[in-house]
Amino acid sequence: MTGISISLLTLKFIGEPCIKGTRVPVSTIVGNIKDGMSHDEIINAYPQLNEESIQAALAYESDMVWKRLMKIGKKLSKGQRNKKSSVEILSEMRR
Repeated sequence: MTGISISLLTLKFIGEPCIKGTRVPVSTIVGNIKDGMSHDEIINAYPQLNEESIQAALAYESDMVWKRLMKIGKKLSKGQRNKKSSVEILSEMRR
């Protein structure tokens, strides 16, 4: 793992995970990559970032996705015992 840490910014982006020492949310970095921006383009747009901070944001997002998938898996396996379909369980989780 990198030496960059993710913090929860408490002012403008209340509770939004950001790169520590910046006001750049992880979601902005991930969204830019999703939209096709290269790492260099992101660094040019946000000079307070570097390659290490982009990698930290991606690692953080990856961890969060994994945790959500594990939670869904537990709910689905619990639903199997309760005879609920996976569609019913996922619908309940969206509410």
